[in-house]
Amino acid sequence: MKKFLKFAGIFLVLIVLASCTQSFCTVSDQAEMMAEYYENNIEQINKQALDNGIYLPSTEFEDYMVTKVNDQYNANLNNADLINKPSRNFIAFAGYNPDNNYYEELWYNFDMWVEDAKKDLGYEKVASADYLNFFKQQITNAINVQRVCITPVDFTFNNGQGVHLEAKSWGDAFSHGLIEGLLVYPVAWLLHNLSVAFGGNGWGQVLAILVVTIIVRALIVLVSFKQTMAQQKTSLIQPELRRIQEKYPNANTNQYEKAQLAQEQMALYKKYGINPFGMIIVLIVQFPVFIAVWGAMSGTAILADGEILGLSLASTTSSEIFNLDWVAIVIFILMSIAQIISMKLPMMLQKKRLDAVEKRGKNPAVEKNENTMKWVNNIMMVMIIIMGFSLPVGMAIYWFIGALISIVQTLVIQKINNNKSKGLKYKTKK
Repeated sequence: MKKFLKFAGIFLVLIVLASCTQSFCTVSDQAEMMAEYYENNIEQINKQALDNGIYLPSTEFEDYMVTKVNDQYNANLNNADLINKPSRNFIAFAGYNPDNNYYEELWYNFDMWVEDAKKDLGYEKVASADYLNFFKQQITNAINVQRVCITPVDFTFNNGQGVHLEAKSWGDAFSHGLIEGLLVYPVAWLLHNLSVAFGGNGWGQVLAILVVTIIVRALIVLVSFKQTMAQQKTSLIQPELRRIQEKYPNANTNQYEKAQLAQEQMALYKKYGINPFGMIIVLIVQFPVFIAVWGAMSGTAILADGEILGLSLASTTSSEIFNLDWVAIVIFILMSIAQIISMKLPMMLQKKRLDAVEKRGKNPAVEKNENTMKWVNNIMMVMIIIMGFSLPVGMAIYWFIGALISIVQTLVIQKINNNKSKGLKYKTKK
């Protein structure tokens, strides 16, 4: 149980780090989302307010706020000096603060008109502070978790009938951070344009995810190819490494044997030109890319605006499974199977190589390390499957494609290793 909690904690930390890329949602984007959420959930918000003993605002106050929005919207339309006309949704949930160089600010107009209503209608007809705080909190909390705002062009969901998002430039991306500018935005840009090129009808997004995943994996292999191939030599020398480990069965408790084991292992690594810390270099390359691809996949707007066989890519996989959507069920099953194979296959191939070698004794320290690696592998596999269950369908497809590529990569590397190992002679079981 302690091992599970330890490695589950490590995995969750990695996921938190992976979601640390900045949101690209602008104030205008958030105001548009707030308007849609308000329209779809105002009855539920009011019901929850009543359940909490909070009185609802008067009809006069609601009419007053609608009138303010309409008046401001019409005034902007008639203002020839105003080049960019703010939408009605922006006016309702945001505004330009003159005290801050007319910086866009959520709730600015709303708060200003509440104060005006107190003067024009009287305090008794204005919504109570409890209701206003509850109302704003419900909408703000719902919007704060939204990250699907990356688009290189102005984009509107549902064929122009839904939330409108502002275009984001490469310069905007760099204003959020270095990773956002160097990695997240280029990946998102590629996803958007490939989705459009492939038709943008759901299957276009799936093809875009496939192509981008292949490109990203190929770039990682090119950048870290030397270190990766050097690290893969480790599997070739596993039989010889086992012989050394079997010579020192008490290395876990005996300091002399521990030192001798380390010395002989390093000599073996040197003999075959292996850097035991090479994997760290590979991880240094892979992890920022993992963060960036995760940020792009979860933030690119067009990926959330498609359907495959009637299933929205923006829908949560778990919710669709609970609704017995057969497409979501098939995607989740395929993703799970692919993840299990991709994470188990390297260990199975290595075990097959070791099983072919005669085993002369046991080394508790080595067996402990092997068991630990099995724990890590299993926990990572379970966590990824859980994530695929809880994330949007588009991300589940990404996990599936990524797992297939990992399987192919493992088999290719195994083939290369087999060719290289023909000159290595080890005593096998009779």
